[in-house]
Amino acid sequence: MMINQISGGPSGTQPASKTVGNEYASFNKELSEKMSTVSRGDRSLGTLRETSSAAVDKALSIGKPVKIGTITSKNPTVSNLLMRNPVFKKDCWNIIYARQNRDKAYTEIPTGTDIYYDQATQELLWGDMIKNSATEHALASRSPASGTPKSGSVVSSLTSANKTSNPVATGPDAGTGELNEALVDAVLPMIGSAYSDMNCYELLVKGLNKMGVRYHGQEGLGHQLVAKAMKNGLPMNAYLNGEGLVRFSGSETYRKTFLRVSDPVRQARQVIREMSGHLEKGSILSFSMESRGHTGIVSNKNGNWTYINSGVMDHSVGASTTSKGVGEESLDKEIENWFRLAARKHESLVITLGNLNRNKLAAYETGRERTIS
Repeated sequence: MMINQISGGPSGTQPASKTVGNEYASFNKELSEKMSTVSRGDRSLGTLRETSSAAVDKALSIGKPVKIGTITSKNPTVSNLLMRNPVFKKDCWNIIYARQNRDKAYTEIPTGTDIYYDQATQELLWGDMIKNSATEHALASRSPASGTPKSGSVVSSLTSANKTSNPVATGPDAGTGELNEALVDAVLPMIGSAYSDMNCYELLVKGLNKMGVRYHGQEGLGHQLVAKAMKNGLPMNAYLNGEGLVRFSGSETYRKTFLRVSDPVRQARQVIREMSGHLEKGSILSFSMESRGHTGIVSNKNGNWTYINSGVMDHSVGASTTSKGVGEESLDKEIENWFRLAARKHESLVITLGNLNRNKLAAYETGRERTIS
């Protein structure tokens, strides 16, 4: 398990102080220089009519849509409201960029509009959308199989009944099969490498390089992730993490956010059960808290799910050659570790699982023209 401090964005991984090779060192130096001059967005938002933390917690516990705040001239965007809300500010960008929210007409919301969050679908609501959501909840409440999420958790629609608003990627473009196997094959020889040689994100980058994916340079995937963050008004390293790679180079298959962790063992086991149907060898699994994040690759050893990552090896499987570096750990125990950490730090926890997509990575093969979508 690796605990890595982060410096901005919903779940970014801070570039390591020691890198792999001159090319990667040059990229990190360039990134650091740019970050010192790029604006991180206006955070002087003034006053806000916001929902109290107690009111939000109460609404979450009974499954009602939660009022986040009201659009005003001083707070004209939904992101402003989320960032100033005591409960949702920690997961602002994860909510806005979720599939069910990313294409909403945010620029057309008039001043005075109340913005709500539906915990069952993770959807942002306003205007007539609230009425439609209330109707859906009423219909669902009549079903014997229906239920509300546990207090303190936001259930991903990938594991709930509402799969139409956030479907699991399927078909030949889902990034599974040979591509996933290739990622595992690429990182397995790195087991035993010291953490000073590569951190968790650099492990993924090295794996991609071995697979023939161009990461460095002006035409590389790394620079495109930085460009995308700048385009979205985020810190430049916001997508330099496992979540960023999956978002722009693959597809999510599971995501769940815990606004607070009250029972680490029970909640970890709940996620393990829900995730079991989405696990694949070669999937990228990421953990994100306010203060730190981590990423690695799902694998399988002797019929048991494992986690190849770079960090402190708390639960190594097989013969371990390093106490801190690249290794293979029990996946279940790693997940439980992060729930215990989030509970101890009193921070929210976001868990994301996804696969690479061959079509999206094709732009970064030699001779291909890059695109930013």
